[in-house]
Amino acid sequence: MTEKMVFLLKNFGFTESESRVYVSLLESGPCTGYEVSKISAVPRSKVYGVLETLLQKGAVALTRRDKKILYNAQSVSEVSGVIEKKITENLNRLRKQAQEIGEPESKEDIWNLYSMDAVKVKIYEMLNRASKEICVQIWADELDSCMEDCLVKKQRELGKVLVVLYDLSGKYKTKITHVYKHGFEQEKLAELGNRWLVVTVDGEETLSASIKENGKVEATYTKNSRMVFFAKEYALHDAYSLKMIEHLKKQVTTEFGDDMKELRNVFSFQD
Repeated sequence: MTEKMVFLLKNFGFTESESRVYVSLLESGPCTGYEVSKISAVPRSKVYGVLETLLQKGAVALTRRDKKILYNAQSVSEVSGVIEKKITENLNRLRKQAQEIGEPESKEDIWNLYSMDAVKVKIYEMLNRASKEICVQIWADELDSCMEDCLVKKQRELGKVLVVLYDLSGKYKTKITHVYKHGFEQEKLAELGNRWLVVTVDGEETLSASIKENGKVEATYTKNSRMVFFAKEYALHDAYSLKMIEHLKKQVTTEFGDDMKELRNVFSFQD
C-alpha cells in the first residue's frame, strides 16, 4: 500500500522523499523530524527540508509540544483538495495563455497519437464541439462511461449520431439509445489482428485508432477532407450493411452462412 501511495503522489508533483515522508506520517501519526526520518528512511540531513516543503504544499502541519516540534500529515481528502485547486488554477492559466496565442489552422496534416489517454481527450473535444453529426465505430472495451454519456447527450441534441458497436462478448450493453451491433467481431479480429476506433464529426475532422492486445495505441487525427470523407463513408457503409443483413437475415445466412464467410471469401485477396 505504501509503495502505491508513493507512486500516486509522485504523479502529482511530489518527490520520492516528500511522498515517503507524507505516507510515513499518515501511517504513524504525529512525529518529530528525527522520528519521521527513521520511519521513512529519508536521511536526517534532508528530512527537515522535505518537511518544510510539505508544509508549504499544505500536506503537513506542525505543533509544539513539550519543547518538541511535531509534524502531522493532513488527511488525504484535504491534500487532494489542495492538489485539485492548484491543478484547476494552472489549467485555467494555461487555457487563457493558449487563447492569446491562438491555434494554427491545419487541414491537410495528419497528426499521430500514441496514448489512449491523449486519444480519448481528443475524442471528447471532437464530440463536444460537434454541431451537425457524429459517426463512431467503437469496441465495448473503449466505450467508457464518459464517452457513452457524451454520445447519449449528443444523440439527444443532434439526432444524427451513428454508432457502430463491436463487442466480443455479444452483450452490447450501452445507454446509447440506438446502435448498430456489428456481430462479426471474431472474424474481423482474425482479419485485422486488433481492435479499432474511428470518430468523424460534422464531416470536418476524423480520428482513427488501432488498439493492440498489449495496450499499445497508434492513432491519427486529421481535417484532411478526403480522409474525413472516406472515414465517414466507411462508418455509413457498415451501418447500411448491418441494417440490410438484419432485414434480410434469413436469406443472407442461408446463402452465405451465419458468419458470412462465403460472402467474404468472394472478395478475399488472400491466397
